[in-house]
Amino acid sequence: MTMVRMTLAALLLNLVPSVALADAIEDLDRLDSRIEVLTGAAPGQPGGAITPLDRRLKLAACQQPATIEWAGSDALAVRCPSIGWRLRVAIAPIGAAQGKAMLSVHRGDTVEVSVSGDAYDVTATGIALDDGAEGSSIRLKIGAAGTQTSAIVTGPGTVSLSR
Repeated sequence: MTMVRMTLAALLLNLVPSVALADAIEDLDRLDSRIEVLTGAAPGQPGGAITPLDRRLKLAACQQPATIEWAGSDALAVRCPSIGWRLRVAIAPIGAAQGKAMLSVHRGDTVEVSVSGDAYDVTATGIALDDGAEGSSIRLKIGAAGTQTSAIVTGPGTVSLSR
């Protein structure tokens, strides 16, 4: 009987971590902080998330850090690929003061795309799919295949993929 009890106890102990993991929820404060770092603005500020993430959300904890990417010039996509949840976070407009006259890139413009790292610096050309002021994110098309990505406007006719 003791062997049966020990086997049963071992099986139950193996279940405890998975039950605890299933009950874990994603840290929304950490996601808000990561969004603020990516946008460079606090929630409610021009260029930042319109509001902090809704604290009523109870998302299962992602095993790896959730991915946060620009989804156009006015939103971020926050995803946990391993679990399957995803959020769309609206970004507050920069404001009327930086309207059309302040745009550095216009939709349809050919832009210089740069990517920089510790040991490299690469430039190419792309086509802007959105209007954008300096510091904002735009969608663009790169290469003959028309691969779409997002980049940060760094100046008149220039964007950067480096973050």
